[in-house]
Amino acid sequence: ALNKQLNEKQLQTMVREAATPPNERLKKIKEVIHNMNYPANPIFKHFKLEIEKDFFKVDAKILQAPKLDVGAGRGVVPRNGSWQANRFLKPSALESWGLIVVDADPNACRCEEFMQNINRIGKQMGMTVNAPKYYNFNVKPFDLKRTLYAASEKGVNFLFIIVGGRDKNCYHKVKQIAELEVGLLTQCIKEFTAKAKMSDQTIRNILLKVNSKLMGVNQALDASSIPRCISEGGVMLVGADVTHPSPDQTSVPSIAAVTASFDNFCFKYNIELSVQTPKAEIIVEFEDMIFDHLQVYRKNQRCLPRKIYVFRDGVSEGQFAQVMNSELVAIEKAYRRLDQERKPEILFLLVQKRHHTRFFLGEHDRQNVEPGTVVDTEIVHRSELDFYLVSHSALKGTARPTRYHAVANDGGLPSDEVEQLTYYLCHLYSRCMRSVSYPTPTYYAHLACLRARSLTFGDHFNNSDLEKEPKRLRVMDKMLNCSRMFFV
Repeated sequence: ALNKQLNEKQLQTMVREAATPPNERLKKIKEVIHNMNYPANPIFKHFKLEIEKDFFKVDAKILQAPKLDVGAGRGVVPRNGSWQANRFLKPSALESWGLIVVDADPNACRCEEFMQNINRIGKQMGMTVNAPKYYNFNVKPFDLKRTLYAASEKGVNFLFIIVGGRDKNCYHKVKQIAELEVGLLTQCIKEFTAKAKMSDQTIRNILLKVNSKLMGVNQALDASSIPRCISEGGVMLVGADVTHPSPDQTSVPSIAAVTASFDNFCFKYNIELSVQTPKAEIIVEFEDMIFDHLQVYRKNQRCLPRKIYVFRDGVSEGQFAQVMNSELVAIEKAYRRLDQERKPEILFLLVQKRHHTRFFLGEHDRQNVEPGTVVDTEIVHRSELDFYLVSHSALKGTARPTRYHAVANDGGLPSDEVEQLTYYLCHLYSRCMRSVSYPTPTYYAHLACLRARSLTFGDHFNNSDLEKEPKRLRVMDKMLNCSRMFFV
């Protein structure tokens, strides 16, 4: 058994081999069923078990994609899970910025060309872009901290950093110094990417992240596409996830991340991070994390949310009851600490991707099912809100549907509304102009976990201490005052 992480080359090989088109995957499954010869299996005969040779046929429906506002007064409806936009809905200002090159060949990195392209394409997309205030194209790793402080002292609040490939830990060091010590927004770019002649599309993709980090808005749901359950406002969308270390990482903790929206566009999110004992799936500090989110929401909206919709990733079916008894109660307790008279309307959905259910159009069809495909009958729970949704267009292999199971639905929202809300939220992810495989709050929780891994890289934790008292992880207030979206 493999009990450690794959290296980069092994990971690339694994992904390539696993990316099997739908028709080939279907053929392989049939071959396995035939080779196993289940009817002749004595154990199956003894227990009177039968495996059908034919695949189970289910009815599906295809949800219409939402209309998106993408800037310049334009609206666009995604086709096959993607769209094009040449401007941001709410562009930010790149006023005090700079560029440094760390542990990489400055002559090969096209630094002047990169800065010119950021200026040119940023302005095309509606951003205000001033001349860079600071640049240093030859920073040694041991001089990184001094350089970041020097940039900050020059008034820089956003720094592009080209990171060399020789030190694999350089990225972690950049984020630790910038976010825990200096208080500086950063956008890292791999040396390999910088050396190549960047296309305008590559620059646009970088600026999607930059605009979000600077609290701009890339796209939003058009007024005609806002689901009824959030149309009146007063909704806080929450994503939650826990990531665990690999089996060989004995002194590495589990990371819990909870994200929550605090704007009317459902585009801007705050994150709360916690370090807890390895392998613990329940978020121990959930009450305090939700309490902090509610305070951020109230500060920005001048009221508490009336509705809280949670998308919780990483929970197996065997843990459904634990989640209800722990995290659901934690939300109610956190809310009572701020308002003892009113109770919020909670929708709590468990988001599951680790399952073996796949949908196929037909035996000889190489295409995946369309984005927006929903199955909510026959293979789901008979009485509870439970459905499968394929919200993205898989670039490789067979699309994996995401399963959503409600453990709380205080408002009695009908399944059609919840399915629509879930699908539409898959179109608000800031990093790309594509619908993604699960809702933006959950995706951001996953990104937040990755950022916490970087911020704690190299630290050693005592598991006994964490079991007694999990540790909250916080960046500098200076960072949060500048942008709560620093993690995208």
